[in-house]
Amino acid sequence: MVYIKSNPEQTVLLPTNLREIIQKGHMCYLIEDVVEQLDYSYFDKKVEGPGNPTYHPRILLKIIVNGVCERVTSTRKLEKLTYENIVFRYLSENLNPDFHTIAMFRKECMGEKCKQINKIVRINPFMRKIRLRFKTKIGLKKYNKRFHKGEVAQAHIFHNLGYREFKMRSKKSCEIEVNLFSVAYNLKKIHNKLKKIGGGLGETIRKMFFWLDFDFYFSEL
Repeated sequence: MVYIKSNPEQTVLLPTNLREIIQKGHMCYLIEDVVEQLDYSYFDKKVEGPGNPTYHPRILLKIIVNGVCERVTSTRKLEKLTYENIVFRYLSENLNPDFHTIAMFRKECMGEKCKQINKIVRINPFMRKIRLRFKTKIGLKKYNKRFHKGEVAQAHIFHNLGYREFKMRSKKSCEIEVNLFSVAYNLKKIHNKLKKIGGGLGETIRKMFFWLDFDFYFSEL
């Protein structure tokens, strides 16, 4: 037995295209396909006129959604991953938004004004039941606590993502968190279906399959 030889003096570590490193059929490609199809006209209106340049919302959304899929919700950790992780670097398009920018966008993009971005969440057939639970007396008592166990519909989503407890400070915060976890849960389901069909699917077929699946869940709401 011998050690694998390394080359610490190597000057070229990465190819010019990050797609050459990331394996085919990776979850990040599905996230990219979904996010790229959303309408960002709401944000386009906000950036019109003079002022400092800002990050495109699709970049921030891809970082946040992939973070939830990887069980990373801390914005400081997400910022760090855009420097150190190949997948996050690919989704961030070689940009490095700071944690404050990511946090502010996460709070805004799941709000009522951004309906086009929020439609990605509506894939989840449990969302309506979850929101009704926010209005119950028992639900309000639980959401006032800093930590609490997820209720039935929420627990199903969180369990499948590997979570056991989650922080809540208000009803709005709770809705944002559940929205994000719902996105991750459903994207993982769709990704698993695509893997069963075969890893050689092109981008067009992936998109067609996603929207067929989206229409199915949307009709069930």
